[in-house]
Amino acid sequence: MPEPYDRFIALYPYPHERIRRGEPHEELNLRYLNRCEKGREEGFTPVVVALDQTLLGTMLNNISVRTGVPSESVTAEQVRQHAHTIIEEYHSALAGASVESLAHSAFERLSPDTFKGSYHELIEGEALIIPGEYGTEATAVQPKPLTLMSAYINEEADTQNSDAAGELILLDMPVTEPAEALAYLPFGGWVGCPDAADFMAIAHYWQERDEAVPAVVAAQYTEFYTPEPVNTTLDAAILAAEQCMLSPAMLTDVYRGFSKLSESLYGSHNWYIWWR
Repeated sequence: MPEPYDRFIALYPYPHERIRRGEPHEELNLRYLNRCEKGREEGFTPVVVALDQTLLGTMLNNISVRTGVPSESVTAEQVRQHAHTIIEEYHSALAGASVESLAHSAFERLSPDTFKGSYHELIEGEALIIPGEYGTEATAVQPKPLTLMSAYINEEADTQNSDAAGELILLDMPVTEPAEALAYLPFGGWVGCPDAADFMAIAHYWQERDEAVPAVVAAQYTEFYTPEPVNTTLDAAILAAEQCMLSPAMLTDVYRGFSKLSESLYGSHNWYIWWR
């Protein structure tokens, strides 16, 4: 049985860098930003893949289900076929809808109660206004520096549980629309985590609205990067509600409350979403 790296690179034969375990987090953050700039010039999207057997197995299983090819027989061609099918389905749906409406449909499938309740109240301006909360005026935000969680986990891998880090690979995905990278890297689809089609629809919406792009894909979490952090408390609350629909664990296991999650997103260049 090939090592995860060898199998992964056979499936994704694109330019990449293997990140040294224990590398200072600042170096990976800078390297990622440099690849983003180069990708805009040359037409690719950089994604950090936290590769381990769980992530690889999940992606292979999802591709197998879609293509009908046994997971052990999936090749780079099936990866492309899987991605192109999802991308074509999205663009077909877009002919009769908007980027926003397709994302909202995905949110509703994931969490109908939240979508119809608190989220609807926020986006329609019907939320109970408490003085100092949910302001709509943009303020001068002191942006927080880009701090990818995967970079911290990798930096500490030598001194803590190295298995939790996986192997970080900075991969140049052959897509000019960053959201489409998720069609190639279908890491979700299990209980509580959206499948590639829904996640790509949401990513397109975040890309259009917030300039946010998928930055990290891992077995249990993902990260997005935006050069333009949200700068109103209302926008931060709306984004927090969207992330809660993606993963209820964000409230119970990561931030311990909606206000904490919302505060973490205000002025932040990166968004961390984790599933139990």
